[in-house]
Amino acid sequence: MDQKQFANMPQDLMWSMPVQEAGVSVREQLEEDLANNWHCHPEMEIVYVKRGEGVCLIGDHAGRFSKGDVFLLGPYLPHCFHHEPVVLDETGMNNGTAVCLKFLPGIMGGTFLNGAETISIRKLFQAACNGIRLTGALSEEVAGLMEEMVAATPVKRLILLFTLLERMADDNGGILLSSNGYSNHVSIPDQSRISKVFDYTMNNYGDKISLESVAALVHMSPHSFCRFFKSRTRKSYFQFLTEVRVWNACRLLLEDDLTVSEISFMCGYNNISHFNHQFKQVMFKSPREYKKAFHHEAAS
Repeated sequence: MDQKQFANMPQDLMWSMPVQEAGVSVREQLEEDLANNWHCHPEMEIVYVKRGEGVCLIGDHAGRFSKGDVFLLGPYLPHCFHHEPVVLDETGMNNGTAVCLKFLPGIMGGTFLNGAETISIRKLFQAACNGIRLTGALSEEVAGLMEEMVAATPVKRLILLFTLLERMADDNGGILLSSNGYSNHVSIPDQSRISKVFDYTMNNYGDKISLESVAALVHMSPHSFCRFFKSRTRKSYFQFLTEVRVWNACRLLLEDDLTVSEISFMCGYNNISHFNHQFKQVMFKSPREYKKAFHHEAAS
């Protein structure tokens, strides 16, 4: 079943894909084996970040991820996870690691999912179309079950999958990521273009970036690129760039003994007043307030 067929499938049949199309794939992957380009696939996916941190793009959501985070992603929801090089190099080895679990929505069969007993799992699957970040004790429990699944037999994997889906469905410990109005109809060429822009931004956010240079990467005029990027991510390119710069500033504020002025310059700002203004727009507090709040929380 391709993306267009899935997108046009009636709600009554969306989770009734034949059992013979189903399967469970789970494995621990190192950074070099992870698909870090912006992509989508027909399977649902649960991603447990075992080691590493960085920035993720999920539908029209962009944000930071770190060790211990768990994400539930619905079918055909575009996503990518970009691990920070500073994290990968600090021990002299590649330590970005994730446990990735994939399964088709029809793994249980339509009769099972359409039953009254499993309505909570059906709702979970529908919510997953927006992407969900698990929180609190739930994320720890699901991460433990996924670790157990890596070495489990096929039958044991199915049992563990049902267990973790039941826990996620019965627990409200999750945050929806992509907006309700987001359309996940993204073509293969679009995936390639967005991935190229994402990688370029992550590698160059500390430098001056012009709209012309980014548009040239995907062989578009600046005007066409602006329309393209916003139609696929529901935000302007410079809004995305600002978020990337601010999230990296957050990391530097918490990890390094640098001044706000130094961090501002490292994240692509030549004017500290402009940096403070944009930081507050994204984080709802100044850089100094953000750092103070973190240390106060860590000490309590």
